Amino acid sequence: EHIYDNEWIEILAAIHGSLKPYARLYIHTPNADFFLEKMKKSNFIVRQLKEHVAVRSAKESIQVLKSAGFSKISINFLPHYNVLRMVHPFSILPLGGIYFRARIFIVAEP
Repeated sequence: EHIYDNEWIEILAAIHGSLKPYARLYIHTPNADFFLEKMKKSNFIVRQLKEHVAVRSAKESIQVLKSAGFSKISINFLPHYNVLRMVHPFSILPLGGIYFRARIFIVAEP
């Protein structure tokens, strides 16, 4: 979330090129679809940290990783660290559950 897409793709491509076969890259990052991140993006009640220049959704993260050459990518959603972890059970809801998935845990393989 601290690096713009073009720079992040370059870094990920370098990592991809240095990994041995069957190695894995693990990434833990905020989810742009989480309701609090949506609020931050529109400066509604809370503001985004100026260092967070590219908070990405799971779909956006997958696209960036594919652009860097990764082909096997799995995504899991984790609760927030603080009291907001209490909303994570709502992430299973069929409509709107996406807004309660605070963190993305990504495993990517070449």
